[in-house]
Amino acid sequence: MLMDNSTRVLPLFPAPLYVSKIKGLTKEKDFLIKQDYEGMDPQNGKISKDRRILNNKKVAVLRKKIKEHLNYYTQEILKINSKLEFYIANSWCIRHDYNDWAHKHYHPHAFISGCFYLKTPPGSGGIIFHKPYAPINLLSPVISFSHAEYNIYNSTQWIIPATENLLCLFPASLEHSVEVNNSQESRHCLAFNCNMKGAIGSSRHNDETKYD
Repeated sequence: MLMDNSTRVLPLFPAPLYVSKIKGLTKEKDFLIKQDYEGMDPQNGKISKDRRILNNKKVAVLRKKIKEHLNYYTQEILKINSKLEFYIANSWCIRHDYNDWAHKHYHPHAFISGCFYLKTPPGSGGIIFHKPYAPINLLSPVISFSHAEYNIYNSTQWIIPATENLLCLFPASLEHSVEVNNSQESRHCLAFNCNMKGAIGSSRHNDETKYD
């Protein structure tokens, strides 16, 4: 027997994907779903004309709840000093109709990104997170092994089923895409980026940087 109590596998340097639920808030979700939309280029789907929708007073409770999760993610999971304040910088709604999907992308000019699913009909697809190209283990992107089964150590992508009230927080640099909506109904999602206020580094070492 190879495995005993002294054997461990350490998931070193993971991409910290935070998944939770925010339930209720039916009126706020309805307000977000009914936004005015416009087309996106080059990807398909529609995006709300309001790119700071969470600043609207009609969704103040939802914004507060997302901020609570953001604080927990940064302070309790990532253990970032609470003197650094993470805040929602911009936010928008996405509508994917039948056969719409989102290409693989990341969110520049942000520290943390997130999404909150407002309406997810059966068959409307999930969100896919992709392993970075830079190899940090023997599973190099230029070598493709066959596997008896897939797990968190050998997968190159990880699919989170999109369910109503699902909240995801993740590093803004983590590439992700969205599966094709195979439902005749629209899939609705709120997306947002988070930035930071405060100083990092040290004036003693002449590397202090302040974010406002």
